[in-house]
Amino acid sequence: MNAPEVSLVIAVYQRDDFLTRVLTSLLGQTFSNFEVIVADDGSGPAIARVIDTFQGRLAHPLDGLGADAAHVSRRGTTSCSNSRMQKRSVMPAR
Repeated sequence: MNAPEVSLVIAVYQRDDFLTRVLTSLLGQTFSNFEVIVADDGSGPAIARVIDTFQGRLAHPLDGLGADAAHVSRRGTTSCSNSRMQKRSVMPAR
């Protein structure tokens, strides 16, 4: 699989309904060479369930940063961006 051309970071807190709408909308896009990174500020298991539901339905795997690797936990978007850059710099080429 080629590296994605675009990275989309979605910040979410306690709104699994909105995350579902956003990810559903992304499924309908004609451009599909993008990755999705969900930055959750400690919402709980509902956001992780939404991510699990959409895993494998987009061209690139949904990515999350955090202890459980399903979503970012209580660190916010700034930490997500910083962690993502650190993670990206040590990841082998796809």
